[in-house]
Amino acid sequence: MKLSPLQHVVAQARQVVRRFPLTLLCSFILCAAGIYQQRLSPAMEQK
Repeated sequence: MKLSPLQHVVAQARQVVRRFPLTLLCSFILCAAGIYQQRLSPAMEQK
């Protein structure tokens, strides 16, 4: 049975999440911290 392209991408993503859960969690935390820091920076400059 051949998967559609979208189903193939979802299957691959599921495989990556199972393989590297801690790495993905750390990367999401770092991204969130970076975005938060960038949004906080202009507010600090205005004061």
